[in-house]
Amino acid sequence: MTTLYDNSKSVEITMREWDNNTHAATMDWSSDFFGGAEWDADRNAYHVADVDYCIECAMDWRDCTGDFHDDELADGIERQVFVEEVEQ
Repeated sequence: MTTLYDNSKSVEITMREWDNNTHAATMDWSSDFFGGAEWDADRNAYHVADVDYCIECAMDWRDCTGDFHDDELADGIERQVFVEEVEQ
């Protein structure tokens, strides 16, 4: 789980792949996905320009759309994104 925040909201986001064949999930790699953002050690979170835009990017990854339209998932693999808004 990775925490992202902007001037209006803060969210915790988890991104992983689920294997329907083995019923196992990969480890969360959201911190790698958003790792280029500015790290705020006091808040233990990444400061981003727009949390909603970051969520949209994660959903594009999940759905293999947008920048991820060329991604091909192996048979039985499902991408999952979990987002929960938290207090700032």
